[in-house]
Amino acid sequence: MFPYFGGKKRLCKEYPKPKYNMIIEPFGGSAGYSIFHEYKNVILCEKFEPIRELWKYLINKCTPERIMQFKTYRPGDNVRKEDPNGKPYNEHELLLLYMHAFRFNGGQKKLKYPFSFTNTMFVEKTKKRLAKKLSIIKEWRVLDDFKNAPDIKATWFIDPPYHKAGELYKENKVNFKFLGQWCKKRKGQVIVCEQLGAKWLPFDKLKSYKALTVRGQTKRKVEVVWKKG
Repeated sequence: MFPYFGGKKRLCKEYPKPKYNMIIEPFGGSAGYSIFHEYKNVILCEKFEPIRELWKYLINKCTPERIMQFKTYRPGDNVRKEDPNGKPYNEHELLLLYMHAFRFNGGQKKLKYPFSFTNTMFVEKTKKRLAKKLSIIKEWRVLDDFKNAPDIKATWFIDPPYHKAGELYKENKVNFKFLGQWCKKRKGQVIVCEQLGAKWLPFDKLKSYKALTVRGQTKRKVEVVWKKG
């Protein structure tokens, strides 16, 4: 739905397809897995309040018509709070634009306005894509902590802040011993994401790939996965 540090947009096709009619993402972020599979029956848990409230806005209030009213932006263009069509952007819309400009890194960066698009764009194609995706998410539910997720049979896509790279998220305090046991107790299909080196579950290699770091450098990473069901 939007760019986000640690998002799984590029890797979604590598993970098993969902087997159940509900997906639960206990660490929601940008919900790349649920969006990729265009699921309408989804529960997201997101502890970081700005992202959680953005999801609530997109689900409950935002419309395709509003998205299409957004101004288009190309590299070098500034984003200001004043909307050129006469209706100012609200805080959630500004955050949405900010993440398209910078790939908001888990909350460590503080939003400052005006800000500029650099190597990315927000054009008519982007707006149409977002407007279309709004129809997918209108029945989604958003919770705060993953411990509040219902204990039901579903496809669980569990993508926590990684054991070694999670410091880049503001909400990065994870008890991995507890989380490992919690994952094993989920009912249905369970898919847990991590990077090579994590030991809190018996992970298997999924894919080696090149990724862009927060400093703009290219680095090869190895994604691993633990699966059940």
